[in-house]
Amino acid sequence: MKLADRMRQSIRRRSGHVVLRAELAPLGSASQVSQALKTLQRDGELLRLGAGVYAKARRDKSTHEVMPVVDVETLRREVAHKLNAQVTDGGDGTLVLDTGARRVSRKLALGQDTVQYINNRNRKTFTAFKGKPW
Repeated sequence: MKLADRMRQSIRRRSGHVVLRAELAPLGSASQVSQALKTLQRDGELLRLGAGVYAKARRDKSTHEVMPVVDVETLRREVAHKLNAQVTDGGDGTLVLDTGARRVSRKLALGQDTVQYINNRNRKTFTAFKGKPW
């Protein structure tokens, strides 16, 4: 059985609508997983939301456009849950994900809204170096 077929089975059996590349990585080598993901995207079974983040998709029969199986709000919640982030609404169509101590800076395409990340690192105020210069 080809890796794309095994991934297809694995994705169909999952209860959620968001799939991370890290969840599929044990199925093959990095290059094999990349090729299989490209195949699934081309076939309209996956939609790439961002680096390593995919959504289950289907192809519209009349327009042949690939669209997610669920609405954007459901995808938001699932992506935040998979990335272990707290979700807040920043207003103006901005979704804010609090990643805690982890540094995450990937871009996500969730409809027309933008995604902003905050973490402990950019909450701190760094003071200037007061010692002798090197």
